[in-house]
Amino acid sequence: MRRINIMTWNVDWFRNGKRSGKPKEYFEKDYDSNSYVEIVNIIKEFLEHNNAIAFIQEVPNKIKDNNGWRECAYLKRLIIDFPNDVYDISLNNAFTTRYTLSISKKSVFKNVSSYKPSNNRTIAKCIDDVTLLSVHMPTGFASGDSNDKMWDALIYYAKLKKDKKEKLIIVGDFNTYTGCKDKSTETKYNELLKFTTDITDIVPANTITFVGNTPIDHILINYDLVNKATIQVQPSFDYSDHKFLKCKI
Repeated sequence: MRRINIMTWNVDWFRNGKRSGKPKEYFEKDYDSNSYVEIVNIIKEFLEHNNAIAFIQEVPNKIKDNNGWRECAYLKRLIIDFPNDVYDISLNNAFTTRYTLSISKKSVFKNVSSYKPSNNRTIAKCIDDVTLLSVHMPTGFASGDSNDKMWDALIYYAKLKKDKKEKLIIVGDFNTYTGCKDKSTETKYNELLKFTTDITDIVPANTITFVGNTPIDHILINYDLVNKATIQVQPSFDYSDHKFLKCKI
């Protein structure tokens, strides 16, 4: 297995409410160009490492304004700033307000044919015998609804990889932690850990990754890879309401 460098970051590019005062709606004016440029520069610098991949959550696709829904300028800029002769950008392409996507140097990582995504909030890539899965998990769902089924699909896939004794790394914004207020997501998160007993979170439980003083961003890896992994957490909340996590395995 080659050394792998992984970044995960919820960039919060369109729903932080800093300008509109409406954090639960989608307004392009909530973000600014300077912050976008800084995040792109950080990602590009990271991707200069060998076998590096950046998983990015909350990249906007559609933005709501007074005229209805339209394409977001930031996604268009992202595609230009990471040209396809140098980089691979992977996403599950369909109508959605937001994407979880991956960015890596050209032809380093491959798509995962065995993974069938529930929606645009997940993306899977692989290198050698390792599958890397990035998620942006939902909260506040009801039993049996689409978000509940998204959790079930994640748990099923992770358990399948365990049963086959295949290497799996899951990273991203899980929107939950043990002891969180949203008991629906906490139950599903604990179920994920229970039924995939060969993986563990290498992000310390007391590491705050979200401005709400919660540790909701995780990196779950196989036990046999733990001793080979090192982790770095962004020291402060710059440019987003989430800190980024970096992992070298």
